[in-house]
Amino acid sequence: MSFTKLRALTVQHKELEDSLFAAYDVLEKKGSLSMTSIFKAVKGGDLSALGLPDNFMATLRAYQQVGVQLRDVVDKIADQMEAKHA
Repeated sequence: MSFTKLRALTVQHKELEDSLFAAYDVLEKKGSLSMTSIFKAVKGGDLSALGLPDNFMATLRAYQQVGVQLRDVVDKIADQMEAKHA
């Protein structure tokens, strides 16, 4: 993986993380959630009923996928470092 691809992944990871923290802040500020809003969100997949953005699940999935790619890079680097010191 090139350093430009790796840099782009870290930037994307940070942007996704910021989006997830913003969604968390919305939930935290909302306080206790009503059973109606929870039921509506679960039944219809309407996350806006909880105050979350419509693309929340896609953002969460993308964050997980980028995290996996970054973890793979870190694992490869750790393997190389370990091999040099073995």
